[in-house]
Amino acid sequence: NNARTPSLFPWPAGLLLRRQSSALPSADRPQHPTGPPQLDPSLPTISSARPRPALPSPAGPPSLEAMAAAAGVAGESSGTKTRKLKVAVIHPDLGIGGAERLIVDAACQLAAHGHDVHVFTSHHDRNRCFEETVSGPFPVTVYGDFLPRHVFYRFHAVCAYLRCIFVALCVLLWWPSFDVILVDQVSVVIPLLKLKASSKTIFYCHFPDMLLAQHTTLLRRLYRKPIDMIEEATTGMADLILVNSKFTEATFARTFCGLHARGIEPGVLYPAVSVEQFHEPHDYK
Repeated sequence: NNARTPSLFPWPAGLLLRRQSSALPSADRPQHPTGPPQLDPSLPTISSARPRPALPSPAGPPSLEAMAAAAGVAGESSGTKTRKLKVAVIHPDLGIGGAERLIVDAACQLAAHGHDVHVFTSHHDRNRCFEETVSGPFPVTVYGDFLPRHVFYRFHAVCAYLRCIFVALCVLLWWPSFDVILVDQVSVVIPLLKLKASSKTIFYCHFPDMLLAQHTTLLRRLYRKPIDMIEEATTGMADLILVNSKFTEATFARTFCGLHARGIEPGVLYPAVSVEQFHEPHDYK
């Protein structure tokens, strides 16, 4: 992680020891006049070919899988297994779309690597959704579907905020703490989720919502102004911000000028592609 993003996981103990030893004056370092000490052949050895987990790049925020791997690096050096994370995903509407496809792929991959994943949403139509959300490796829980999605086909943004806030409150009140909470699209719930001090929050920004809304009339501009301010303020509260491309990263910096001035920069995590589907021909409807 860079200095502008809070560190989510500690550095490996071995790396810290190497840094400390290199900082000692040369006179204080252990000397081996006859060469390095020979290992006792009776002691067990560790193969140098053993694969090591990927660490977060110092040049930017890590990916979800890199974070999961880095969480168990300290245990890796002592011979224990990688720590399994409890991950909650909060998504406004688990239907069929590009944002939903990305979230489903992320949840499937985290579950495939042994992490405990639970998806929370305000709407999930089992007849119009991705198959993995019905028979996949993670459960889906719906809260707040009774709340309106619009008021006479207006106020969609306010209704989406209220529905997601209800989902977040249910997660806070009725579910134990999670290691990581992945928030998708609607950032207004992040301040509530920060009440779980033991959880780290990740916000995935597909595109700034304020650029997707219309600001054509004075009344619309007055309506959107507080919503746009809330979006920028709550987005900056996440422990880690991810975007889907370099283009969105540049748009994020131009749109959220206040966050950019504070040195808050998102990391790029591209949408995944399930390449296994192309291993052999398939007949798709």
